[in-house]
Amino acid sequence: MNKRKESSWRLNRYDDIQKVYNFLQENKDVLNQIQETTKIPRPTLYRIANSDLSKLKNVKWKSINTLAKLADKEYIDSVLGDRPEVVSKTISFLIDERITGNDELAIKLRKIIKSDPLVMAQIAETITKSTNQKYSQESTDSGN
Repeated sequence: MNKRKESSWRLNRYDDIQKVYNFLQENKDVLNQIQETTKIPRPTLYRIANSDLSKLKNVKWKSINTLAKLADKEYIDSVLGDRPEVVSKTISFLIDERITGNDELAIKLRKIIKSDPLVMAQIAETITKSTNQKYSQESTDSGN
């Protein structure tokens, strides 16, 4: 397996075809709304959602790209919740605390991370999972 693929968190969220397939599988009941949002014909959405994954390589790249962006937006919205600016601001403070220094690299890293909503959502999800595991472990330890 490609080492780059193993280490990339973005690639861990699946390639675009896999992401779109999963997204449409999870949202089969709202294909009409997805069609209205993306302007992709409903039969195309239905075909993608109900096809074998291996047959989706023939779907237009524009459709896959549009749906992948929508899937990312839905992911970001679900992770950041109804107050994304508060979550983003909190993560920004954490980034400033963890990536210190005023050299060019530190400045660019902070800027890149803070400007990418998908990165911010991934960080928020990681913090949530870590916090939940910590509290779960503490409650298990205190119960013994």
